[in-house]
Amino acid sequence: MRNPDLADLLLEKLGRAQIVIAAKLPSDVVSIGRAVTYRDEATGTEKTVTPVFPEDADISRGRISILTPIGAAILGLATGASPPWNTRTGIRRTLTILRVVADEAAEVGQAQ
Repeated sequence: MRNPDLADLLLEKLGRAQIVIAAKLPSDVVSIGRAVTYRDEATGTEKTVTPVFPEDADISRGRISILTPIGAAILGLATGASPPWNTRTGIRRTLTILRVVADEAAEVGQAQ
């Protein structure tokens, strides 16, 4: 990983992580394979993405790696959360998680 700030964020999240059976994970929590709609607070733009493992990422299908700045920022958060994140150019932004929905197609990639 070539982004030390992103690596630090992921390490911090791993330090707080708890193993949860998928069926018991609250439906409004962002996890791998769940579609997430968020709003960029700087622009008001809404976008839907699905966090996935890096090998399953495909931006043309809205599947973003958990190793991207946005993927790392939203992972493990619930609807209504407004995490800050740094763009690849180092600009600090805030987004708000509006919806989280299970995405069966992404979950297939997760199970492999």
